[in-house]
Amino acid sequence: MMLRGRPRGFDEGEALESAMLLFWQKGYQRVNLTELCKAMHAPRQSVYHVFGDKRVLFLRCIHHYTETRLAPLLESMRQAEDPINSVKLALNYFLIQSEKQSAQGCFVANTLIEIGEEDDEIKTHLKLALELLEKAFYRALVKARRMGVLSKDKKPIQISRALTNSFLGLAILSKSNPPAQVVRDVYSGALSMLS
Repeated sequence: MMLRGRPRGFDEGEALESAMLLFWQKGYQRVNLTELCKAMHAPRQSVYHVFGDKRVLFLRCIHHYTETRLAPLLESMRQAEDPINSVKLALNYFLIQSEKQSAQGCFVANTLIEIGEEDDEIKTHLKLALELLEKAFYRALVKARRMGVLSKDKKPIQISRALTNSFLGLAILSKSNPPAQVVRDVYSGALSMLS
């Protein structure tokens, strides 16, 4: 039985994806509910009924981003036999995203900059997403050191934090459409921490 207010053929996952992409492109503050409803192909009543107000919808979009973009990447890192290569592949993923002509930066990084100190709950959700990435780097580097493919003088916690910040910087940098070499230099600098 369909929920009252939900249009026929309404797909919650597709609607969330559309809302997330709009927030990603324009930012949280610059998106209004009319634009969201249009992007989600759903009437306002349905959006409120299924997702709640704009803020609650945005929190759902953060979770959706983590589940659809970040979690698969972190799982592939966890399963990789070569931990150093898994870190390189993760950084390469962000490099490719940054080099796209339509690069919008990182959803998490963009929102952290936009929201700042304005909304503690949103900021907490964003920071948790970044912590997942940092922990994945850390686990890979600890494994690499244990396997002898990362020098004993390298400190996994320091490198994982530096890599996370490099990723954030790369994501923010990409929004300004920098020369390809600048982006590559950031990527190469991050990789140099592993050797």
